[in-house]
Amino acid sequence: MKPSRLIKPILLLLSLTSLSACAFNFSFHEETIEISETDNVTSSSQPSSSQGASSQIPSSSLPEAEEGIVKGRTILHCFDWSINNIKNSLDNIKAAGFDAVQLSPMQPQKDPYNGKWRDQWWKLYQPLGFKVAGNNENVLGNKQDLISLCQVAESKGIDVIVDIVANHLASDNKRLYNKVQPFEPDIYSQNLIHNTGKSIDEDVIRGNMQELCDLQTENALVQSRVSSMLNEYVDCGVDGFRFDAAKHIETEFDTEQYRSDFWINTLDAAKARYEQRYGREMFNYGEILGSAGPGRQYSYYTGRMSITDSDQGSDVLKTSRGNTAYVKQSYNTKQWASKLVLWAESHDTYSNSWGESKDDTLQTIHKGYAMQASRKNASVLYFARPNDNGNIGEIGDTSYQGLTVKSINSFRQQCYGRDERVSTSSGCFVNVRGNKGAAVVRLTGTSTEIDVGLPNGTYKDLISNANMTITDGKLSLPATSTYALLINENAQDDVVVPTLQAEYQQVYSGTQQIKVIAEHHTSLTYSINNGEEMELHGNILEMPTSLDNGKVSVKFKASNQYGVTSGAIHLIKTDALVAKQVLITDMPTGFKYFIWAWGDNIQGNWKTPSQEGDIIGFDLAGASSFIIVKFASTVSSPDWNKKVNQTEDISFSKRIYSYEDFEIAS
Repeated sequence: MKPSRLIKPILLLLSLTSLSACAFNFSFHEETIEISETDNVTSSSQPSSSQGASSQIPSSSLPEAEEGIVKGRTILHCFDWSINNIKNSLDNIKAAGFDAVQLSPMQPQKDPYNGKWRDQWWKLYQPLGFKVAGNNENVLGNKQDLISLCQVAESKGIDVIVDIVANHLASDNKRLYNKVQPFEPDIYSQNLIHNTGKSIDEDVIRGNMQELCDLQTENALVQSRVSSMLNEYVDCGVDGFRFDAAKHIETEFDTEQYRSDFWINTLDAAKARYEQRYGREMFNYGEILGSAGPGRQYSYYTGRMSITDSDQGSDVLKTSRGNTAYVKQSYNTKQWASKLVLWAESHDTYSNSWGESKDDTLQTIHKGYAMQASRKNASVLYFARPNDNGNIGEIGDTSYQGLTVKSINSFRQQCYGRDERVSTSSGCFVNVRGNKGAAVVRLTGTSTEIDVGLPNGTYKDLISNANMTITDGKLSLPATSTYALLINENAQDDVVVPTLQAEYQQVYSGTQQIKVIAEHHTSLTYSINNGEEMELHGNILEMPTSLDNGKVSVKFKASNQYGVTSGAIHLIKTDALVAKQVLITDMPTGFKYFIWAWGDNIQGNWKTPSQEGDIIGFDLAGASSFIIVKFASTVSSPDWNKKVNQTEDISFSKRIYSYEDFEIAS
């Protein structure tokens, strides 16, 4: 279910109680070095459980997100198909190149009855309880149907992913729906919802999603019920979960006011059960639309599950309509591809009256799917549209079986493990996958000469099944052709250039160890603050204690006979971080900045900055709110009458801010 979008926050907030650790992945792309960032959180001290949580949260960090040769899932979203219809279609789904199916929620649903999907689909996202539906509790099927589906899917090598609704239950005017009571009597009688009166735009974690009551997911009883359901799904044979509204459920890395062990006691437990039972890892992903919320990071989730990159989907949709300005190598979330689920269209973008793809043709969607599915390591989802006037449970559009989607999935499979290089040429999207081939999607114009940069030779086009020739790196593409999915069936092993990653804490005091992960290299060097280039022996760089406080840059370079991969990381060293609550900013030059701070029992007063290298620090101990005020450089002391402009009020729930992510309001 898609809630109202959050306004992009004007601040990126990092918590002192959960210092930010980062992992950078440096990728070699001929003359272009692409750097994609993944924030991974490690806890500097053991956070306490929220009230009602069932156990104390451990201080250990989440598992690091790993990037490598990863075969992302190719998922067919069988939106609102009955379980039996999915089971009967598995041969077609397999033949189309999909290795996973995604089901709509299978919990007992609000007012289950057959009808037009447009009138009924949203009721599946208002469940009555935390269990797999029994007879007549869900219009799509029941538990026995699900078990049967999982057994047949297993025999065909297809994973079954089920949509989970855990953030809320069925509601009625911001009250729990009375039919919840038979399924969840304790949750209903204790009214375990957040009565903040706020929407998710005002309070991401404890706000109401429109009229839906936000559950107290920090409560041990709620966690126990969700955990019981996940375990039930595992025992049915389900291979993974898609968590609806995942970003609206707190993690152990949120601030003390919000954090809980929900995911530890639910998903982590289910993953362990699945691995013990079936001997392999589950595939799970969470719906995170837009940002993770003010002061929150995607890495709160990516240590244990993949996430959606909805803004990437929006950009790809714009690209499919002909706007090449949105083509880019990196992802909007700046996460590793192996932690992302991509789409050109989702059930939200199509089914909602305000959905951004509902008026697009399938040709436009297929262009977007080709671009997304061509990407290295990411999982990709193809949304099977329901028939316009069809009933819930019916199989809708079957274009997933068509030549275009089959060819896209075949290209994806044959290019498994190859590097990628994304670009545009003559109005076409181009993704070159090593020396194996290239996905070419015409977006605008009728140019016949497309620069793809592949080695000269003959390639098979999976769409037309014809041979196409690359000469001087250029493809002659007929003006009437929308796609070229080129494969060199005799391609030898690609040239392997070095890979390079670094894991570290961005803000630290004293010293720290930077873990460097490099592969396929014969030389690995580093330099600090543009100093002497030094050889790195092993994979640990111990940062010198002699460095001044302030900004620190570290450059790495990995080399072999085929090329060089390089990149830089940027750190902040500060002693003040350890001693007290400090706002760390990086203000532009030419002005002076002061803070007006106040609290419940503290009268508003000016906070003056202290300098620590090139970092400006403010002691905000005791303050709960503040505003940043800009003054002319000639001002020696703050005076409201001399202010230039100021930010809006900011709740002081996090303690480290980066200037790069806020804007001074006029």
